[in-house]
Amino acid sequence: MAGLFPDAMTTMRAADSLSATRLRPGTSLCSRVGTPKGRRQRVILCCHNHANPPPSRRDTLLAGVLAPCSCAVCRPRSRWYDDIFASLYSHSMDSYEETLAPRKQKLFANLQGAKDGATVLEVGVGPGPNLKYYSSKDHKAKVTGLDPNNGMGPYARATAESLGLSDFQFVDGYAEEMPFEDGAFDAAVGTLVMCSVEDPEAALSEVRRVLRPGGRYYFLEHVVGPPGSLLRAGQYVLSPLQQALADGCHLTRDTLASIRAAGFKDVDAERFDVEGLSLLAPHIAGVATV
Repeated sequence: MAGLFPDAMTTMRAADSLSATRLRPGTSLCSRVGTPKGRRQRVILCCHNHANPPPSRRDTLLAGVLAPCSCAVCRPRSRWYDDIFASLYSHSMDSYEETLAPRKQKLFANLQGAKDGATVLEVGVGPGPNLKYYSSKDHKAKVTGLDPNNGMGPYARATAESLGLSDFQFVDGYAEEMPFEDGAFDAAVGTLVMCSVEDPEAALSEVRRVLRPGGRYYFLEHVVGPPGSLLRAGQYVLSPLQQALADGCHLTRDTLASIRAAGFKDVDAERFDVEGLSLLAPHIAGVATV
């Protein structure tokens, strides 16, 4: 997602990662780290004891160049930074959103006709640019927005309020470990999310888990280019740099293949290119049914 930002924005974010990292509650940095749903374990060595979780791959990559140990990135991410990032993000995607508006309108058309009281989860809700596509005066869905940046909360709530979505809840959390019960939602939405989550397979498994039987996952993502193309070669060359500077955003993920392999009963999707986005041009959009 962050890969769509202006270069100045991604550069500022990369510099900040040398001294700060986002926390995940309930884990420990200087020990073997396990997660509740059987996800892989990892060992991170450090010269001190901390009660903080491990840094992201991007933070570790950047800090490893300048720091003798991971202590340099153990400090908590500053709240002021997340607030500034949320503010910049809320104003930096206007041209992209304008370009994708017709396709999103079509993708989310069924959500606009959802019954009153339907429960909808948006994964990586950000400032709420998608809320307008599945809300109307006659549609009273219960919408939950999940995002790891708590600074997005005020923007998402303001967007929901402006659209008349009175039953909107913002939740600070990660796609790989959602704090929701099984089958809690009728529908889920995710746009520009799977490029930057640490574990796409775990995130998609969580999407399936929190959807009721028959529930639908509406997705739109940028993906890797066609096999054998110069575009794909360029993506593989520059993806490590993209991950370091753009909050873990991968240029080489075949997200449609991941969705098809995630255990959904049916996946209806299409591929398309977004003009002017260069390495980020290849996109997919569709609906996966539990």
